[in-house]
Amino acid sequence: MVRVIVTKYRNQILLAVRDEEDFQSLYLCEKGSVIGKIYLGRVEKQVKNIGSSFVRLSKEEYGFLDGEEKAGTILPVQIVREGKGEKKHSVSRKLSLPGRYCVVLYGNKSEGKLLFSGKLTEEARAALKESFDRLSEGDKLCYDVLLRTNAAEVEFSEVYKEYQKLSDKMDSILKNKDTRTEYSLLYEPPGDLLRELSRIELSSISEIITDLPEEYERIKREYYEEFPEKIRERIRLTFYQDPLLSLFHLVSLEAAMKRAVDKRVWLKSGGCLVIEQTEALVAIDVNSAKLDKKQDKEEAALLINLEAAREAARQLRLRNLSGIIIIDFINMKREENRKRLIEELKEAVNRDSIRTSFEDMTKLGLVELTRKREGRTLREMLKDNLNTDGGEFIV
Repeated sequence: MVRVIVTKYRNQILLAVRDEEDFQSLYLCEKGSVIGKIYLGRVEKQVKNIGSSFVRLSKEEYGFLDGEEKAGTILPVQIVREGKGEKKHSVSRKLSLPGRYCVVLYGNKSEGKLLFSGKLTEEARAALKESFDRLSEGDKLCYDVLLRTNAAEVEFSEVYKEYQKLSDKMDSILKNKDTRTEYSLLYEPPGDLLRELSRIELSSISEIITDLPEEYERIKREYYEEFPEKIRERIRLTFYQDPLLSLFHLVSLEAAMKRAVDKRVWLKSGGCLVIEQTEALVAIDVNSAKLDKKQDKEEAALLINLEAAREAARQLRLRNLSGIIIIDFINMKREENRKRLIEELKEAVNRDSIRTSFEDMTKLGLVELTRKREGRTLREMLKDNLNTDGGEFIV
């Protein structure tokens, strides 16, 4: 079970998720984030050598679209990655409207497919599929719909009601694209905080606590009160008030944020992780560090590697690291130990709400993972609060 903490760090809202042992994620919500916005863009030019196009979103902003489109074409596009500096926003022709239980998708060749979160059990998938199959002919799916893990936590009527609401919104967006002028904003998402809250599995939440009056009312109105009564009975929504001790310091967020940007992460087994972030990839080196030299090397390596697998998966979530991730585990000779490590790592990354895939493991213990890019890394979020001499966190 996890506790969801919403508080303020400097001028930003901080969303933190903590389980019984430690923090699982730290996220700084951005004011004015453009992620998820849908614009009626105009294709300015093709970049044939890389099969892409530049799309103007407004008089000042461009987006980079993967795929060639004829110059002058007017089309709806959604911002999927925010540009920084000279980098343009990344935009997509595939539109998505996320909810608590499902995501409605438009832009695939064949609409009306039922898709499932990888974390839904086979039993839950079968039950949800059967419920959708029972719909009358006139209510068949108009768009692809991805069922989130939370869909298994409520009655099907709640899931279908949300699907209809999102489908109506998608209908409106597609209808407006034929009547609105170019550069029009067709859709604006509810914001970072509600989007990130909707990612968290309902079955894992025990409490949502905040010391921000406005955010408490917003969470209550736009998130908490929309759940069925049985969900609200299980999850506490708490407004924290104490003039002598802020929520930020009560739950030791200062120390957690310092640890989350440190290159070195110590393990209880005596080993440590050394995490290096580059533009091309993330490298995680598993080091034996304080290992007792009297221990059996193979068994000691297995002990450290298993803990390192769990901790590496947590660090990927905590720091929001993405792309290609290379983990250099301590080399082990026994095949059964290597298989056990792979199973442990797969199980650990499967807990991630963002798609993370195990790709391969070499005989030397090098593991390759890929994690879908979703927003900025924690280091990028905190860049204004990091000492340039070694990356120390500044409160």
